[in-house]
Amino acid sequence: MMISLTARVYDPDGWVVLDVAPAETRTKQRRVTKTGTLDGGQYIDDLGFSPSDVDFVFKINTITEAQAAVLDRLVSMYSLVNCSTRDGFFSGVIQKVAFADKAVITFMVKDKIE
Repeated sequence: MMISLTARVYDPDGWVVLDVAPAETRTKQRRVTKTGTLDGGQYIDDLGFSPSDVDFVFKINTITEAQAAVLDRLVSMYSLVNCSTRDGFFSGVIQKVAFADKAVITFMVKDKIE
């Protein structure tokens, strides 16, 4: 699966297209709290779902030095970036990039851009 990460403002060096492993992790959850009541029951407060409740973890088996340099640039220079995946186009934060035997990118969604 291909993804792209880009700066939100014009930056000729602020974009990268990556081939990620097919089993990227998507964490999707509703905004729910559960509180015990004095009578022994439970109160559940469900505030629904928002695209910003989704986090992506992308695993990249092969990454070039140029792609790693762009990722480093995006993480160090931009608080918000755009991410295009098969699930849509998102604005968010690259929370972490880890380089070991493969690269792992954690992307926290702020908004889904329609």
